[in-house]
Amino acid sequence: MKVCGVVKIPTLHILDYSSTIFHNLVAFEKQYKGSGRCVVAYSACMAHLLQSKEDVKLLRKSGILANTNVNDIDAVNLFASLSEEIGGSLMPDDLHALYSQVTKHHRQWRSRWYGETTLQYCPNLWITISVIGALLLFLLTAVQTVYSVLSYYASLKNK
Repeated sequence: MKVCGVVKIPTLHILDYSSTIFHNLVAFEKQYKGSGRCVVAYSACMAHLLQSKEDVKLLRKSGILANTNVNDIDAVNLFASLSEEIGGSLMPDDLHALYSQVTKHHRQWRSRWYGETTLQYCPNLWITISVIGALLLFLLTAVQTVYSVLSYYASLKNK
């Protein structure tokens, strides 16, 4: 099963009391198995996404984490502590399948090369358009040079 698309994560507002609420919800889901594992799955997903301050900055920039008075290290520590509490809890099958597919895709050299190239050389639309224009201009110049050389040698043959 191949799934292509965009993973949409709702905006999260981390406040001073968020740690208590998340820990209580995780404890509730661990105690009552029939209630589902939504918070456990979300916490596991966020713990995998948030490994450093740079990850938090990226999620803030993309709108997944709202700008609150909680600093970046506290956000990382919140989900790290939730990850420790979750421990042996299993990820739901659909989320585990999605996680495996994203990890497999990320490990492919083409995906890494394309992602790194896009981030470094084409961070916005206008730079992308100018890079494509420059490549097209270079290609047309190379073609013109080849035709000029061919016409020069053709004129030498005809003499």
